[in-house]
Formats: sequence, structure tokens, C-alpha cells
Amino acid sequence: MSTPTSSSKKKKKKTGFGHYGGTPGQSSEGGPAGFTDDMRDRQARGKDPYRVASDESDGEEGMRRLGEVSDRESFQVVEQRRMAAQILADPELLMMHALSRRDSIPGTRLHFTRILCGFAEEEPARQRPPNRS
Repeated sequence: MSTPTSSSKKKKKKTGFGHYGGTPGQSSEGGPAGFTDDMRDRQARGKDPYRVASDESDGEEGMRRLGEVSDRESFQVVEQRRMAAQILADPELLMMHALSRRDSIPGTRLHFTRILCGFAEEEPARQRPPNRS
């Protein structure tokens, strides 16, 4: 019979990463060290968890989320954009507006895309060709 020697007896090294293993920097409470509940909440909503809550209102001037309405835009502009989005989403509406504008479908699509993007400028009134009677 052989007796176990000190070389065959190995002790497991403790990692110190909690009860179930985990990763470095993670405590046994289930979250990264130093994360508060507010930080976890911001991270879960896809925001920067390290940013202070008062900084969240400060965004880039031109950046908006889809469907977000700016306080600087009038109701008329918001309604025009909503209508343009509906027209661009429905091919039948796009064709109807192309006929009423006496324009091609790609030209009408460009017109409503410009409205949707905020680049619409007042177009000069088109002159009808004189009727030959």
C-alpha cells in the first residue's frame, strides 16, 4: 500500500469570485462590484450605466429617437412628417399622390422622403401647360 505524498495531494485554489464561480470583478451578490440599482437599470435600458442621471437629458442636437417629437417643431411640421411616413409606407397612396401631383412615382417618393427628413422646402408652383382648344 502506498501512502499519499504531498505531491499527489493538491489543494484546490480558491478563486474568490463568489459561490458559483463567476468572473473577475463580480461579487457573490450577482452584479459587478460597484454597480448600484440605478446603474443596473440604465444598463438594462441600453444606456451608459456610468453616466449621471442629470446628463441623460443632454443629447446631441440632431439626434432623436423614432417617433420622438421635438418641442421646437410646430404641429404642422409634425403632421406633415407623419403623413409623409404613411404615404411612403403604402404603395397605393404613393401612386395616388404621384397622379395628383402629376409627377412620377420616384419623384413623389423623393418629395415625401424630403418632408420626412426635414429637408422639404417650398417648391415653386408648377405651371400647367396652356390648353389647346
